[in-house]
Amino acid sequence: MAEACYKYAKDIYPHKEKINELAKRISEETEMKKGSAIDYINCFFNMIVGTPLVHDMSERDIRCYFKNIENDYGDEILRKALKSLQLYLINEKQNHPGLQKLLNEYYQDFEI
Repeated sequence: MAEACYKYAKDIYPHKEKINELAKRISEETEMKKGSAIDYINCFFNMIVGTPLVHDMSERDIRCYFKNIENDYGDEILRKALKSLQLYLINEKQNHPGLQKLLNEYYQDFEI
C-alpha cells in the first residue's frame, strides 16, 4: 500500500489540490482507507521539502519511501526526508526506537 501511495504522490507533486481525488483512487485499488492514503500522501510532501511528518507511518513504510526517494530524487532530497523524520521524532512525545534506528542507519551511510 505504501508503494501505491508513494507512486501516486510522486505523480501529483506539488499539486496538493489533487490529494482527495488521488486518495480515493488509492483506496479503490488497495485496502487502504482514504484518510490513511491522504496521510501517506502528505507524508511524502513533508519528506520532499524536509518539514516534520505530521502523521504516523510504520518503519517499513518509511523505509520504502526513503528507498524510493533516494532512487527517484537522489541524496539531496533524501537528506530532506531524513530531516523530516528527525523533526517528527523530536516533536513526538512517544519513544520510537525502530524509527530512530532507521534514521541512524541512513545518517551513518551519509557519515553525518
